[in-house]
Amino acid sequence: RLQREALILEHLPDEVPHVVLVAAGVIEDLTWTLTHWVPGTMLSLGWADLDRTQRRTAAGQLGHALRALHTWEPLPEVRAALAARPAQPDTSDVIGADLNPLPVNRALRLVEAATRLENVDRQLVVQLGEEIERLRPVDPLRNPSDGVVVHGDAHLNNIIWDGMRLVALLDYEWGRLGPPDLELQPLLPCEDATALIRSVVDCYPGIVAHPRFVERLWLYDLSATLRDLLVKAPLLATG
Repeated sequence: RLQREALILEHLPDEVPHVVLVAAGVIEDLTWTLTHWVPGTMLSLGWADLDRTQRRTAAGQLGHALRALHTWEPLPEVRAALAARPAQPDTSDVIGADLNPLPVNRALRLVEAATRLENVDRQLVVQLGEEIERLRPVDPLRNPSDGVVVHGDAHLNNIIWDGMRLVALLDYEWGRLGPPDLELQPLLPCEDATALIRSVVDCYPGIVAHPRFVERLWLYDLSATLRDLLVKAPLLATG
């Protein structure tokens, strides 16, 4: 994923806020990247202290940044890297491929493993899988080569804020090709999420242009929840 992130950072236009890549490489089975430092802090650290106007400003700048990313036309080699995923023979490979495990066929591979978790209601997991299956017709991620470039993880922890403006979006490692509205799912757990998303949409109305946007957002969140159950299983087990 970091090799893909390095490729993205190398080619992103200036209109898309990002840190500047210095170098990237591989040591045995570990990948690494080195980027220039940028001034500011994670927006999540100061979000609670911002007043309503300041929050609206920050969210609006996020909307502008996402619109710039989605209108970017990457080179064929970058687009191919965004579409490519390694083989996924087991659950851990599915979890590692994308932050959101859609398309539906891939997400449903996580159901059985989640039913075996301690401190998790098996029937609720089964029902979650059934709801994901019901929403299959609205799944826009069936073809990995379709869509615009999406960040995939643009929540407040990945926004560098200098007190007045959005300086950079971090962690492009989860970038993929997909629909613009996929970007809204990571914002759902944020404090004051409704106002945050509304401000993003005000500056970028096209992000919710699809007529079945609400159903798609529900599908995105259910599939992300299913993955989270497995990623956070050790925390659930220890209470």
